[in-house]
Amino acid sequence: MSEARSLDVIGEGRDYLLIIVCRRESFLCTPLRQIFEENEHVEIVLDRRRGERASPAVAPGVERDRREHDVEASLRALGWAIVTRRVSVTRG
Repeated sequence: MSEARSLDVIGEGRDYLLIIVCRRESFLCTPLRQIFEENEHVEIVLDRRRGERASPAVAPGVERDRREHDVEASLRALGWAIVTRRVSVTRG
């Protein structure tokens, strides 16, 4: 639980972590959810893309978004990727 608690500071700035787990490593979802169960600023999801959508074709000469490329590379190499999400908060 200390790993999850150490990430509590992430929520202060309304940043959230999305941990994406590729399908071939789906067994990681349960232990990751248990580790971060008390941290509302971390979400674990299984990569829902299938087939061609999992590695989209890019036209020659067109560079993909760097963030998308980093996520794709991490999913291929590690079986998981971490994405930081900034959530806007409106005060009423």
